[in-house]
Amino acid sequence: MRTLKQLLDTYAESLQNPVNQWIHVFCVPAIFFATLGLLWLVPIGRFIPGVPADIAPSINLATAFCVLVGIPYYLRLSFGSLVIATVWTLLSIAGITA
Repeated sequence: MRTLKQLLDTYAESLQNPVNQWIHVFCVPAIFFATLGLLWLVPIGRFIPGVPADIAPSINLATAFCVLVGIPYYLRLSFGSLVIATVWTLLSIAGITA
């Protein structure tokens, strides 16, 4: 896996054009929000043995993806990356469930 510095350097190279920078400011968060919203619609909690009935509706592909993929990925990059990704994810979930 590449380091955070390598990822940011590659990302910076692709954002030399100011128009491209603004597109990324708005579109990347919107794409994440929309993808998370679509994954939220796929319930999987009721299919997992031993999950209490009151918690099962909260377990969907979005929460499973965030816990199983997102947390390890961002934690491996840096703790700061994990905090930022967690805050944005929680804000997105608040928007999806509102």
